[in-house]
Amino acid sequence: MPDNPIQIPQPHTEGTPPRRRRKQKRKLSPPMLIAAVILLCVLAAGGYYAWNKYRPNNQRMEFFAWHTGYTGMAVVRNEILCPPSVMTVVQNGVPYLPVQYVKETIDPHLFWDAEANRIAVTTPTRLIRLRTEELSYFVNNDEFVLNLSPLRIHDEAYLPIDLLMELYHIDIVWHEETGLVVIDDKAEARMYFETQAKTTALRFEPNHKSPVLDKLPAGTVLTMFSNEGGWVYARTADGRLGYAQVKEPVLLPMVAGIPTPVEAVPSPAISGKINLVWDQISTAEASANAERRQTYDGLDVISPTWFSFDLDSLNGDIVSIADLGYVDWAHTNGLQVWGLITDNFNEVVTRDILSDTDKREHVIRQLLALAATYRLDGINIDFEMVRLADVAHYHQFLRELAPMLREQGVILSVDTYVPMPYSMYYNRGEIARVADYLIIFGYDEYNGSSTEAGPVASLGFVRNGVMQTLQEAPPEKVILGVPFYVRVWKETPTADGTVVTSRAVGMNYARQILEDGGASIIWDAAAGCFYGEFIAEEDGVDVRTRVWLEDEYSMAKKLALVTENDLAGVAGWRLGLEKEEIWPLLDETLR
Repeated sequence: MPDNPIQIPQPHTEGTPPRRRRKQKRKLSPPMLIAAVILLCVLAAGGYYAWNKYRPNNQRMEFFAWHTGYTGMAVVRNEILCPPSVMTVVQNGVPYLPVQYVKETIDPHLFWDAEANRIAVTTPTRLIRLRTEELSYFVNNDEFVLNLSPLRIHDEAYLPIDLLMELYHIDIVWHEETGLVVIDDKAEARMYFETQAKTTALRFEPNHKSPVLDKLPAGTVLTMFSNEGGWVYARTADGRLGYAQVKEPVLLPMVAGIPTPVEAVPSPAISGKINLVWDQISTAEASANAERRQTYDGLDVISPTWFSFDLDSLNGDIVSIADLGYVDWAHTNGLQVWGLITDNFNEVVTRDILSDTDKREHVIRQLLALAATYRLDGINIDFEMVRLADVAHYHQFLRELAPMLREQGVILSVDTYVPMPYSMYYNRGEIARVADYLIIFGYDEYNGSSTEAGPVASLGFVRNGVMQTLQEAPPEKVILGVPFYVRVWKETPTADGTVVTSRAVGMNYARQILEDGGASIIWDAAAGCFYGEFIAEEDGVDVRTRVWLEDEYSMAKKLALVTENDLAGVAGWRLGLEKEEIWPLLDETLR
């Protein structure tokens, strides 16, 4: 046989697997290896990012570690109410809140005079006067005793929380363990919810990355303020504020608010619309002169200009020319008497007198005494020279005067200009809030200082004044002042141009001037009154006389604004300048 015999393949036997050739392993190329490593890193990083993104922050943080700047105390409601600069004082375990803070958050009319060491709280019927470090205080003229006196630290006054709860319709709770003073308005309804989960994280912000203020066990009751996006904004029982992630909070029965008590303010004893006239009196002799007194159909109130200030002393002394016989005559004829006090058309009254708390109190006590002595039905405040810098003292004077007058049954009315850019700071809304009546001057559109001739009270001017006033004050308190006078204008040519002058006269005399000058009197529809003019030679110069008349026709247009807007009535300036036809018109329209 040959040394290398030929190998003959053996046939496949059933049940014996065929032999397979082993495949050679493929090796990864370096670029593919790098790409795989990068992919694994990306996947790992993405996984870590996702895990970290959705992993809740379990860091614990104290309330004042998050709300920095506070000295371990703060005032809260549904937010921290005071900035870190506001210092709350604790004395003998009792918190005191600074007056300035109370003024900014609770009572914007709270008044503090550091120089006089006086605190004043005013309501429609009460003037509450306190001093720091003194237990006695006054409500109107009655003296009472406090349990704790207000404090004074440097130039700031502080009120104890118990006193604040007596003065205002609020609840205050001091949580010594957290350093939080919680204030709630009693009039607001309160909503509560109870935690259900074994542990609920309360966080500073509505996201799970915010630090944890506290972990609340199941059954914790919180005051609920809002619920947005699954986050409930709430307050714990000890005053801390935070967010809890709760899908469906279990609400507890809502606690209804207690309506704020409304002080009963006596209504002025005048039925229907008021028909008032100012009686300009300059001397005590004129006030006592019975021959000048006369009654008029439909007249309700007469307001004599009796009171002014002694500007030599500037201590608040009031000069009076009042006459009791005048008041007796008025009352006998069914008229109320509202004595007018003027600021002497001098800004020093509000600047130097009303800005001083002691002088302001002196003025009020004199007005109360004058009202009682002369049996006045009302006091009419006619301060026409109040500067922007002093208007806050003017408002405080009215706030302090009003409740004292009401206690005596005396009506308070306040005169003011119609709203114009230069007089908006008078704040008719605040005056109307305090006073019984707000009387707006629906005249002096063109006045004695005007360099251009024009009507005293065009219909558009008066209408705009009424509508602007009603944006600030309710109609039942607004009395429209109407002119009983007319301005006679003269335009005199000179080498330097035309000089415009005027003088105020009565209604009848103004018409007589036009008729004597041969003027053609026509109806000025735009002004809502009759108009006339003529040219006459004076000292060799042709002088033009122009007059926009006030009479029963123009008055009827103005009275229509009173009825259309349901105003409280009218006040005429001044008695003796009107036509006799004015009185039956007023009587018929206002009755």
